[in-house]
Amino acid sequence: MKREPSGDITNLLHAWSDGDDEAFGRLAEVVYERLRRIAAHALRYESAGHILQTTGLIHEAFLGLMRQRNHKYENREDFFKTAALIIRRFLLDEYRRRKSQKAGGHIQFVEEEAAGDVPDDTDALDYEDLYEALEALRKVNPQWADVVDLKIIIGLTLEEIAEVTGVGIATVTRRWRAARAWLRKWLDES
Repeated sequence: MKREPSGDITNLLHAWSDGDDEAFGRLAEVVYERLRRIAAHALRYESAGHILQTTGLIHEAFLGLMRQRNHKYENREDFFKTAALIIRRFLLDEYRRRKSQKAGGHIQFVEEEAAGDVPDDTDALDYEDLYEALEALRKVNPQWADVVDLKIIIGLTLEEIAEVTGVGIATVTRRWRAARAWLRKWLDES
């Protein structure tokens, strides 16, 4: 995985929040590839008939981030989590729009072991159901929800999550397993 210069990202985030308009342009150049990967990963879960494109989703993320200019990002992890949340909300809005037009739409909930393409036999899950489940999980345990966001929405491996959060791999693995079990139970009861 290609790494962004984390110090550069943090410095650019602070400069942009402090009013340096040019910092956002430089920031966009530094984070574009990561945002492209996040958007492409999120689109993997869209149903076959969707018309969304990775580039359009990246632009939506940038627009959402620009609207949150005054947000004081703690670090690059906070920035990417915010971008992932913007993407997730945009996809949920698109899902609801398509659903209201009777066009349907769903994502596939991918198990940890699924490394490549989404397997054909994976259970389909409404995007709205996943979003609601993640919001409910965030109220119960925000750390578990962060791992789910980083894994499912951003597409990081457990090792990458451990690296960007500064938490040990054993702790991340426990959080992922606990979150997955909680989500399954919540979704079964919904």
